[in-house]
Amino acid sequence: MSPARTARRLLLAALTLAALPAHSQTIPTPGGTFNGFDGISAECIVQTPDPFATGTCKMLFALLKKHAEKAGVKVVQAGSQMWEDVEIEDRAHLEPPAGSDLKAPARLTFFVRGAQSAKITGGFTRVAIWTPAEIDGRKGKLVLWEHSTLGTGPRTGLRKALVASFGKHLDSVLTLFADHNKGS
Repeated sequence: MSPARTARRLLLAALTLAALPAHSQTIPTPGGTFNGFDGISAECIVQTPDPFATGTCKMLFALLKKHAEKAGVKVVQAGSQMWEDVEIEDRAHLEPPAGSDLKAPARLTFFVRGAQSAKITGGFTRVAIWTPAEIDGRKGKLVLWEHSTLGTGPRTGLRKALVASFGKHLDSVLTLFADHNKGS
C-alpha cells in the first residue's frame, strides 16, 4: 500500500473517531453488594498534572458530594495523586483522611486520563466503587460497581460530558448504597 493511501486511511480513521460522541459503559450492581459500609472514601488518580485532568477530578468530587448528600451517604475526600505515584505491586490507594468518622468505608476511585492535540482533547474516566479483599492469600480489591466513559472533543465540552456521564448514574447507585447500609 502506498504511503499516500495509508495516510488517507489514517486521516479517515482519525476523523471518524473525532466525530463520534462520548461512549460509556456501566457494570450493573446486584442487590446486596453494598451491604456493610458506613460511607465512601473517594480518591482521584490522574495520568497527568494537566489542568484538564486535575480540573476533571475537582468536578467529579463536587458532583459526588452533591449526589451523596441527596442520597444520605457519607463521603470523605481522600485526595488526588498521580498514577506514577501509585505503586504497581500493591496499588497504594489513599486512605480516608485523618479524623474521618468512617470505620468501614467502601472506596471510590476516579481514574482520569487525557491526551490533546492543538484543538481536540481525548479523555477517559473510569469510576470504581471497590473494597479491599484477600483471596487465596493474595491481597487485591473487589470491584462493586464501575462506570467508564471515553470521548473526544474541545477541552471544556469534553470535561463536562465526561462528568455528566458519571452523574447520570450517581443517584441510582448511591440510593442503592444508602438502602443497603441503613443503620450501619
